[in-house]
Amino acid sequence: MADPNEDTIDFQKLEKELSLAVDAHNKYWRENDAKFRAVEQRVETYEQFRDIVAASHLKPLEKGDKEGLGRPRQQPWNPYVNKNDKDVQNLESKTDQPLQIPGHLPKDGHEFMQQWKRLADNQQEKYNYILQFDADQLFSTFKHEISFGLLGEILKLFNMHFKEENCTDIFLILKQLSNTKRFSLSIDFLSKKEAQHRDELMAKLQTVLKCSDFDLKSLTKIYGKKSVE
Repeated sequence: MADPNEDTIDFQKLEKELSLAVDAHNKYWRENDAKFRAVEQRVETYEQFRDIVAASHLKPLEKGDKEGLGRPRQQPWNPYVNKNDKDVQNLESKTDQPLQIPGHLPKDGHEFMQQWKRLADNQQEKYNYILQFDADQLFSTFKHEISFGLLGEILKLFNMHFKEENCTDIFLILKQLSNTKRFSLSIDFLSKKEAQHRDELMAKLQTVLKCSDFDLKSLTKIYGKKSVE
């Protein structure tokens, strides 16, 4: 005889999954519309393009939201100012601890960026983090689109922390990222500084990788820099 509990539907779980799916769907189209608005406005830099997309979820302030803006602030800006010295020392010791690099491959670009942001401004940790994955894994993560501003940051990291023993992995990662959708848009919106890092990185790769197994001429062309004969 069949167990009647097996046919029970968890409506609360279904409602939660549906809500998450709707939020993800709305977020995708909201950011997609913001991209087209940014292109139509002919923004001058990738930073401006990224800011427009990042702020796509914001709404204008309502009248009620503005009423308290001119009032003096009652809550202290630094809630730790009245803590004892021991609490402050404990807080500082936590910030001095080394960052933990996530060990599993993110399933998509959104999860990758969550892990990426956990590394904050630790450039060396970010360099080590991205090199722990092979090129095919990263392509699978970003096959639909590279996250906003990420390509420029990767080029900067690879250039600033370049090591000859990593040059093959760097080449393969750059090659696979160039196969992702909307890659050309990421190239078009590189800042001047990011383009400079790209040029310096390509020059370093050309110096180290000499064999015919590495088609640097095609790679530099795809990334928008003329190769040196």
